[in-house]
Amino acid sequence: MKILLQQARYHGPLPSHLRSKAPKGERADFLIEDGVLTKVGSGLKAPGALVIQSKDLHLSRGFTDLYADFGTPGYENRETLESGSLAALAGGFTRVLLQPDTRPVLQSGGEVTALRLQSRGLPVEVRIAAALTEELSGEACSDMLDLKHHGASAFSNANKAIPDAGTMLRLLQYGGMTGLPLMVVPCEPALGRGAQVHESMHSVQWGLTGWPVVAETMAIDRDLALLGYLKGPAHLHFSKISGAESVEKVRQALAQGLRLSCGVAAHHLASTQEDVEGFRTDFKVYPPLRSPTDRAALMEGVLDGTIAVICSDHQPGDSESKDVEFPAAAFGQAGIQHAFLAALEAGSLLDARRRARWVSRVVQALTEGPERILGIHEQVLDSMDRGQPNGWVVFDPGYTSGAAASHAAPRYSQGVAQAYHRSPFRGTLLAVVGPGRTLVASEL
Repeated sequence: MKILLQQARYHGPLPSHLRSKAPKGERADFLIEDGVLTKVGSGLKAPGALVIQSKDLHLSRGFTDLYADFGTPGYENRETLESGSLAALAGGFTRVLLQPDTRPVLQSGGEVTALRLQSRGLPVEVRIAAALTEELSGEACSDMLDLKHHGASAFSNANKAIPDAGTMLRLLQYGGMTGLPLMVVPCEPALGRGAQVHESMHSVQWGLTGWPVVAETMAIDRDLALLGYLKGPAHLHFSKISGAESVEKVRQALAQGLRLSCGVAAHHLASTQEDVEGFRTDFKVYPPLRSPTDRAALMEGVLDGTIAVICSDHQPGDSESKDVEFPAAAFGQAGIQHAFLAALEAGSLLDARRRARWVSRVVQALTEGPERILGIHEQVLDSMDRGQPNGWVVFDPGYTSGAAASHAAPRYSQGVAQAYHRSPFRGTLLAVVGPGRTLVASEL
């Protein structure tokens, strides 16, 4: 399939043989043929190509999601590999790292191998984060070296805390031997136990147990202290942070040279605790949506590079887990199809001067950031230089087109809690080229 983009702005480095054709930051025409960027220039012609034009056209290589669940194995009633991968592609993600909180937990070489085989032929590239601890209990280390041998790309404890400092120290020591990132969601479990929403006047008014930000920052303090103590090769990644203090602690740790990275879920950029009003279970997420002040700090973290990754935190639920009273509802939302547009929409809060920077940083946090954490950034660029097919995302952030508009996009995910499915967005996805399938505007 041929796709011709007219007057688009490109994000990231072009393939080496095309770099002189489009100076950085300037608009140009781009021709994509069967997943390969073949021509760049002005006034390009391509008979038979799908021509895409827009007021503010942008092109990026495909996005990588570092935090998603596709239901397999054990929760296919919530999502399947097929439905999850289609939802991912429709959201611009051409590579997804699946989390290990399945049934059974992904903690053996055989389970990792089986899921990798099942994932072949999907419209996106699937990678696997194997369990960091056995049964995600936060206690005994998993057999990380064997899991790496069987194809694990990272290790994660999903949303489960590591309650013991001694265990965390051993995980950093052992995990550092693998060369793969160790992913945790920081939380002091004693402070988060039974919590439902962010601790604030809202939680009091709603009669729900509050979840203080200090539950997150205490865990971050401990893990940073251990990382500094070891001064070793372990790469610690905080999968999802949610508070202003967390951003500042990570910023200071990075300045000290610690081998650390962190991510934020797109819904923490797009929404705040006020969106839970009316006991909306589709906004019951882990960690909880925080205050507008916290959101502003998270956005600053994205803008200055402290936050290297934006993830979808795609955790689809079914009616039994989400269409219930708020305290009984499971955490999570099916957000992968709308994560990018939701993150872009957050940029509408910024002044016009900073919006261009926001678009650039969001794209970087969905491409280079996660690629570097997985250790594949140079490999991706090299494959582009060699003319191999690559994933591509074509979009218009919509900041120049006025008010946000609702999108009647197809629902690809099986998850019932799709908080942003009919949300008004300024941005628009115009085409996504994946490794196994291309979706164009009418399918997005």
